[in-house]
Amino acid sequence: MIHNKYYNNYSQFFDYFHKIIKEDKLSHAFLIECRNVNNYKEIILMIIKEILESNKYNEDLAIENLVENNNYPELKIIEPINHVIRKEQLLNLQKEFSVQSIYGRYLIYIIDGAEYLNKSSANTILKFLEEPPSNIIAFLLTNNNYNVIETIASRCQKITLGEIKHENAFSPDVQALAEILENKKDKALGYIDNSWYSFDRESLIIRLKELQNYYLFQLTKIKQLRESSNIKALSNISKKIIIIDDCLNKLRYNVNIKLLIDKFILSMVGVI
Repeated sequence: MIHNKYYNNYSQFFDYFHKIIKEDKLSHAFLIECRNVNNYKEIILMIIKEILESNKYNEDLAIENLVENNNYPELKIIEPINHVIRKEQLLNLQKEFSVQSIYGRYLIYIIDGAEYLNKSSANTILKFLEEPPSNIIAFLLTNNNYNVIETIASRCQKITLGEIKHENAFSPDVQALAEILENKKDKALGYIDNSWYSFDRESLIIRLKELQNYYLFQLTKIKQLRESSNIKALSNISKKIIIIDDCLNKLRYNVNIKLLIDKFILSMVGVI
Protein backbone atom coordinates (compact mmCIF):
# COMPACT_ATOMS: atom_id res chain seq x y z
CA MET A 1 0.00 0.00 0.00
CA ILE A 2 1.26 3.47 -0.93
CA HIS A 3 0.91 5.89 1.99
CA ASN A 4 -0.16 9.50 1.63
CA LYS A 5 2.40 12.28 1.75
CA TYR A 6 1.40 15.68 3.13
CA TYR A 7 3.13 18.97 2.40
CA ASN A 8 1.97 22.20 3.97
CA ASN A 9 4.19 24.42 1.84
CA TYR A 10 5.55 24.59 -1.68
CA SER A 11 9.16 24.24 -0.61
CA GLN A 12 8.64 20.78 0.91
CA PHE A 13 6.58 19.75 -2.10
CA PHE A 14 9.24 20.80 -4.61
CA ASP A 15 12.02 19.26 -2.50
CA TYR A 16 10.24 15.89 -2.55
CA PHE A 17 9.88 15.88 -6.32
CA HIS A 18 13.39 17.19 -6.90
CA LYS A 19 14.71 14.27 -4.83
CA ILE A 20 12.77 11.53 -6.61
CA ILE A 21 13.55 13.01 -10.03
CA LYS A 22 17.26 13.10 -9.20
CA GLU A 23 17.18 9.55 -7.80
CA ASP A 24 15.07 8.28 -10.73
CA LYS A 25 12.32 7.03 -8.40
CA LEU A 26 9.28 8.56 -10.07
CA SER A 27 5.98 6.74 -9.62
CA HIS A 28 3.97 5.83 -12.70
CA ALA A 29 0.98 7.78 -11.34
CA PHE A 30 0.49 10.59 -8.81
CA LEU A 31 -2.84 11.63 -7.31
CA ILE A 32 -2.25 15.15 -6.04
CA GLU A 33 -4.82 16.75 -3.78
CA CYS A 34 -4.44 20.53 -3.88
CA ARG A 35 -6.21 22.02 -0.87
CA ASN A 36 -7.06 25.68 -1.38
CA VAL A 37 -4.14 26.14 -3.79
CA ASN A 38 -5.25 28.59 -6.47
CA ASN A 39 -2.22 28.18 -8.76
CA TYR A 40 -2.03 24.39 -8.47
CA LYS A 41 -1.75 23.77 -12.23
CA GLU A 42 1.25 26.11 -12.58
CA ILE A 43 2.92 24.29 -9.66
CA ILE A 44 2.38 20.87 -11.26
CA LEU A 45 3.66 22.13 -14.62
CA MET A 46 6.84 23.32 -12.90
CA ILE A 47 7.38 19.79 -11.60
CA ILE A 48 6.70 18.32 -15.04
CA LYS A 49 9.11 20.74 -16.70
CA GLU A 50 11.83 19.54 -14.34
CA ILE A 51 11.05 15.90 -15.18
CA LEU A 52 11.12 16.57 -18.92
CA GLU A 53 14.24 18.76 -18.72
CA SER A 54 16.11 16.06 -16.78
CA ASN A 55 15.20 13.37 -19.30
CA LYS A 56 15.24 15.05 -22.71
CA TYR A 57 17.15 13.55 -25.63
CA ASN A 58 18.19 16.87 -27.18
CA GLU A 59 20.06 19.28 -24.90
CA ASP A 60 19.04 22.21 -27.10
CA LEU A 61 15.32 21.50 -26.82
CA ALA A 62 13.50 24.46 -25.17
CA ILE A 63 11.29 22.41 -22.86
CA GLU A 64 10.10 25.33 -20.74
CA ASN A 65 8.85 27.40 -23.67
CA LEU A 66 7.11 24.44 -25.29
CA VAL A 67 5.31 23.46 -22.07
CA GLU A 68 4.29 27.02 -21.20
CA ASN A 69 2.84 27.52 -24.70
CA ASN A 70 1.10 24.13 -24.61
CA ASN A 71 3.18 23.00 -27.59
CA TYR A 72 5.05 20.07 -26.09
CA PRO A 73 3.60 17.09 -28.00
CA GLU A 74 4.39 14.49 -25.36
CA LEU A 75 2.48 16.25 -22.59
CA LYS A 76 -1.32 15.97 -22.69
CA ILE A 77 -3.76 17.76 -20.40
CA ILE A 78 -7.28 16.36 -20.02
CA GLU A 79 -9.99 18.50 -18.45
CA PRO A 80 -13.67 17.77 -17.75
CA ILE A 81 -16.34 18.61 -20.30
CA ASN A 82 -19.56 19.69 -18.57
CA HIS A 83 -18.26 18.24 -15.29
CA VAL A 84 -17.37 14.85 -16.76
CA ILE A 85 -14.09 13.30 -17.97
CA ARG A 86 -15.39 11.34 -20.93
CA LYS A 87 -14.39 7.85 -22.04
CA GLU A 88 -13.55 9.16 -25.52
CA GLN A 89 -11.00 11.62 -24.10
CA LEU A 90 -9.09 8.76 -22.49
CA LEU A 91 -9.31 6.50 -25.52
CA ASN A 92 -7.77 9.30 -27.59
CA LEU A 93 -5.04 9.72 -24.96
CA GLN A 94 -4.17 6.02 -25.04
CA LYS A 95 -4.05 6.08 -28.83
CA GLU A 96 -1.71 9.09 -28.85
CA PHE A 97 0.50 7.51 -26.18
CA SER A 98 0.75 4.13 -27.90
CA VAL A 99 3.97 5.25 -29.64
CA GLN A 100 7.52 5.67 -28.34
CA SER A 101 8.52 9.08 -27.05
CA ILE A 102 10.65 11.15 -29.41
CA TYR A 103 11.61 14.24 -27.47
CA GLY A 104 12.57 12.60 -24.20
CA ARG A 105 12.28 9.59 -21.97
CA TYR A 106 8.73 10.25 -20.74
CA LEU A 107 5.25 10.76 -22.07
CA ILE A 108 3.23 12.61 -19.40
CA TYR A 109 -0.47 13.27 -19.04
CA ILE A 110 -2.47 15.36 -16.58
CA ILE A 111 -6.08 14.71 -15.65
CA ASP A 112 -7.15 18.02 -14.14
CA GLY A 113 -10.23 17.19 -12.09
CA ALA A 114 -9.79 13.48 -11.36
CA GLU A 115 -13.02 13.60 -9.32
CA TYR A 116 -14.86 13.99 -12.64
CA LEU A 117 -13.91 10.50 -13.81
CA ASN A 118 -17.18 8.58 -13.95
CA LYS A 119 -17.52 4.79 -13.90
CA SER A 120 -17.10 4.44 -17.67
CA SER A 121 -14.07 6.71 -18.02
CA ALA A 122 -12.51 5.29 -14.85
CA ASN A 123 -12.74 1.77 -16.27
CA THR A 124 -11.18 3.02 -19.49
CA ILE A 125 -8.11 4.46 -17.76
CA LEU A 126 -7.82 1.71 -15.13
CA LYS A 127 -5.65 -0.71 -17.09
CA PHE A 128 -3.51 2.21 -18.25
CA LEU A 129 -2.82 2.88 -14.55
CA GLU A 130 -2.46 -0.78 -13.57
CA GLU A 131 -0.07 -1.83 -16.33
CA PRO A 132 1.50 1.38 -17.64
CA PRO A 133 4.38 1.41 -20.11
CA SER A 134 7.58 2.35 -18.29
CA ASN A 135 7.83 5.68 -20.11
CA ILE A 136 4.38 7.06 -19.15
CA ILE A 137 3.67 9.16 -16.05
CA ALA A 138 0.22 10.30 -14.93
CA PHE A 139 -0.63 13.32 -12.78
CA LEU A 140 -4.21 13.20 -11.51
CA LEU A 141 -5.24 16.44 -9.83
CA THR A 142 -8.13 16.96 -7.43
CA ASN A 143 -9.20 19.27 -4.64
CA ASN A 144 -10.44 16.34 -2.58
CA ASN A 145 -9.16 12.76 -2.58
CA TYR A 146 -12.49 11.55 -1.21
CA ASN A 147 -14.15 12.49 -4.50
CA VAL A 148 -11.91 10.27 -6.63
CA ILE A 149 -13.14 6.76 -7.42
CA GLU A 150 -11.26 4.39 -5.10
CA THR A 151 -10.15 1.99 -7.85
CA ILE A 152 -8.34 4.93 -9.43
CA ALA A 153 -6.99 6.47 -6.22
CA SER A 154 -5.60 3.15 -4.95
CA ARG A 155 -3.31 2.84 -7.97
CA CYS A 156 -1.62 6.20 -7.47
CA GLN A 157 0.99 7.71 -5.18
CA LYS A 158 -1.14 10.09 -3.10
CA ILE A 159 0.24 13.50 -2.24
CA THR A 160 -1.53 16.40 -0.52
CA LEU A 161 -0.39 19.99 -0.99
CA GLY A 162 -1.75 22.74 1.24
CA GLU A 163 -3.78 22.76 4.43
CA ILE A 164 -7.52 22.58 4.93
CA LYS A 165 -8.85 26.03 5.76
CA HIS A 166 -9.09 27.24 9.32
CA GLU A 167 -12.62 26.69 10.63
CA ASN A 168 -13.44 30.40 10.67
CA ALA A 169 -12.45 30.73 7.01
CA PHE A 170 -15.46 28.78 5.73
CA SER A 171 -18.34 30.79 4.28
CA PRO A 172 -21.32 31.69 6.54
CA ASP A 173 -23.63 29.60 4.32
CA VAL A 174 -21.57 26.47 4.87
CA GLN A 175 -20.98 27.02 8.58
CA ALA A 176 -24.68 27.73 9.17
CA LEU A 177 -25.79 24.56 7.38
CA ALA A 178 -23.23 22.43 9.24
CA GLU A 179 -24.44 23.86 12.55
CA ILE A 180 -28.09 23.17 11.69
CA LEU A 181 -27.33 19.63 10.52
CA GLU A 182 -25.54 18.99 13.80
CA ASN A 183 -27.79 20.68 16.36
CA LYS A 184 -31.10 21.71 14.74
CA LYS A 185 -31.90 18.88 12.35
CA ASP A 186 -35.65 19.61 12.32
CA LYS A 187 -34.91 23.05 10.80
CA ALA A 188 -32.55 21.83 8.06
CA LEU A 189 -35.08 21.69 5.21
CA GLY A 190 -36.47 25.09 6.21
CA TYR A 191 -33.00 26.61 6.11
CA ILE A 192 -32.36 25.10 2.69
CA ASP A 193 -35.72 26.39 1.44
CA ASN A 194 -34.68 29.94 2.30
CA SER A 195 -31.27 29.89 0.65
CA TRP A 196 -29.82 26.91 -1.22
CA TYR A 197 -32.70 26.37 -3.65
CA SER A 198 -31.81 29.67 -5.31
CA PHE A 199 -28.27 28.54 -6.22
CA ASP A 200 -27.51 27.53 -9.79
CA ARG A 201 -25.70 24.24 -10.44
CA GLU A 202 -22.20 25.76 -10.38
CA SER A 203 -22.80 27.67 -7.14
CA LEU A 204 -24.24 24.56 -5.52
CA ILE A 205 -21.20 22.48 -6.51
CA ILE A 206 -18.90 25.11 -5.00
CA ARG A 207 -20.81 25.13 -1.70
CA LEU A 208 -21.06 21.36 -1.48
CA LYS A 209 -17.32 21.04 -2.03
CA GLU A 210 -16.74 23.64 0.66
CA LEU A 211 -19.09 21.76 2.99
CA GLN A 212 -17.11 18.59 2.29
CA ASN A 213 -13.89 20.43 3.10
CA TYR A 214 -15.53 21.65 6.32
CA TYR A 215 -16.14 18.03 7.36
CA LEU A 216 -12.63 17.07 6.29
CA PHE A 217 -11.38 19.80 8.61
CA GLN A 218 -13.48 18.35 11.44
CA LEU A 219 -12.20 14.86 10.61
CA THR A 220 -8.60 16.06 10.84
CA LYS A 221 -9.22 17.74 14.22
CA ILE A 222 -10.77 14.59 15.70
CA LYS A 223 -8.00 12.35 14.38
CA GLN A 224 -5.41 14.57 16.02
CA LEU A 225 -6.97 13.86 19.42
CA ARG A 226 -6.26 10.11 18.99
CA GLU A 227 -9.00 9.08 21.44
CA SER A 228 -10.98 5.84 21.06
CA SER A 229 -14.14 7.65 22.18
CA ASN A 230 -14.07 9.58 18.91
CA ILE A 231 -14.63 6.50 16.74
CA LYS A 232 -18.37 7.18 16.46
CA ALA A 233 -17.78 10.84 15.55
CA LEU A 234 -15.25 9.83 12.90
CA SER A 235 -17.73 7.35 11.43
CA ASN A 236 -20.52 9.94 11.29
CA ILE A 237 -18.36 12.56 9.60
CA SER A 238 -17.06 10.00 7.10
CA LYS A 239 -20.67 9.09 6.23
CA LYS A 240 -21.49 12.75 5.64
CA ILE A 241 -18.48 13.14 3.35
CA ILE A 242 -19.67 10.15 1.30
CA ILE A 243 -23.23 11.57 1.08
CA ILE A 244 -21.84 14.89 -0.19
CA ASP A 245 -19.71 13.01 -2.71
CA ASP A 246 -22.78 11.15 -3.98
CA CYS A 247 -24.68 14.43 -4.36
CA LEU A 248 -21.78 16.00 -6.27
CA ASN A 249 -21.69 13.02 -8.62
CA LYS A 250 -25.43 13.35 -9.33
CA LEU A 251 -25.03 17.07 -10.05
CA ARG A 252 -22.94 16.16 -13.08
CA TYR A 253 -26.14 15.01 -14.76
CA ASN A 254 -29.41 16.72 -15.66
CA VAL A 255 -31.26 16.16 -12.39
CA ASN A 256 -34.00 18.07 -10.59
CA ILE A 257 -31.90 20.19 -8.25
CA LYS A 258 -34.67 20.83 -5.70
CA LEU A 259 -35.45 17.13 -5.32
CA LEU A 260 -31.76 16.31 -5.16
CA ILE A 261 -31.15 18.86 -2.38
CA ASP A 262 -34.16 17.58 -0.40
CA LYS A 263 -32.88 14.01 -0.61
CA PHE A 264 -29.37 15.20 0.27
CA ILE A 265 -30.57 17.00 3.42
CA LEU A 266 -32.70 14.05 4.55
CA SER A 267 -29.69 11.75 4.09
CA MET A 268 -27.44 14.09 6.09
CA VAL A 269 -30.04 14.44 8.87
CA GLY A 270 -30.35 10.64 8.95
CA VAL A 271 -26.69 10.19 9.94
CA ILE A 272 -26.74 9.26 13.63
